[in-house]
Amino acid sequence: MKAILITAIMAVLFISTAGAQHKYGYKDHNRRIQQGAASGQLTNREYRHLKARQNALKMQAYRYKANDGRISPCEKRMLKKGERRLSKNIYKQKHDRQRRFI
Repeated sequence: MKAILITAIMAVLFISTAGAQHKYGYKDHNRRIQQGAASGQLTNREYRHLKARQNALKMQAYRYKANDGRISPCEKRMLKKGERRLSKNIYKQKHDRQRRFI
């Protein structure tokens, strides 16, 4: 009985944390940044800058969640705006014809 209860709790926690990361697109942004670095589309400086912006956005979401245990609609809008801005910036940096020498 305990094993079933523990398994159920772990499954719920895993699903809720996986959904939180995907909800704000962190995994997709990370994949796009890593692909750009691997292909040489991003310079080292662009890579560091994009990763720093991604981490700042992630930390902002954690701070919002830490304040009162939830993210308000206003905070969600601000996070989505930051996510869209980061996504546009990733696209611009990957297609700006600056290349890293491989």
